[in-house]
Amino acid sequence: MLQPSGSVAAISYTGGKDCTLALHRIREQGIKVVVLVTFSPPLTDLNSFKAHSMDIIKQQAKALDIQHTVCIIDGPDYLASYQTQIKLLSEKYNIDALVTGDILPVCSDFMERAVEGTGVALVRPLWQQDQSELLKEMWDRQFSIIVTCINQLKVRTSVMEKVKDVYDVGKPLSQQGLDAVAAINVNISPTGEFGELHTMVLDCPLYKTRKLEIHSEKLVESPYVYLKINSVELVSK
Repeated sequence: MLQPSGSVAAISYTGGKDCTLALHRIREQGIKVVVLVTFSPPLTDLNSFKAHSMDIIKQQAKALDIQHTVCIIDGPDYLASYQTQIKLLSEKYNIDALVTGDILPVCSDFMERAVEGTGVALVRPLWQQDQSELLKEMWDRQFSIIVTCINQLKVRTSVMEKVKDVYDVGKPLSQQGLDAVAAINVNISPTGEFGELHTMVLDCPLYKTRKLEIHSEKLVESPYVYLKINSVELVSK
């Protein structure tokens, strides 16, 4: 669904490549994004997220010069919890749209149901578009994308050993890496839509004057290989 120019939006934000591309596209459509929203389960140490470091997200928000907030989603009725939080976002920030970087209906169109009755429209700029073309657009826009987590149930250790020079946690996400995985007949979603991998964006055009620099180490907590962030800072471009 396209929103008219002049709409005010929140964006569901993890700091990864898909939501970052969605942000670039809607800004170009004239939609004003007033807040980055990270939806989180309750009683979670926000610094323990393996795939999407909260320390990185905080610095990304500074680089983007957009406010960031965390919305807690509690059960057992998660749908109702989302709807409550979206209504609160609407009241606090006067938004009329919620943007996501969703590409495939992997969660049975959950977010489509989450906005029902909230008065907030769901905007999905990447919805059901070709994943390879989306990645090409990210690289054409000079996104600096780092792989932060790989699920070894999806990409086996035996595969990782063969492609680790070009496709691994801590490496840039690249066409070369995806081609290396494809060459050994491993069928994965290029953008990781089924949980194969997760990413963070260290630089992009909307980071106007500063980009992110991280210091990290690769750890294994089966079935995940992930990047433990030791420090992150903004540096001049």
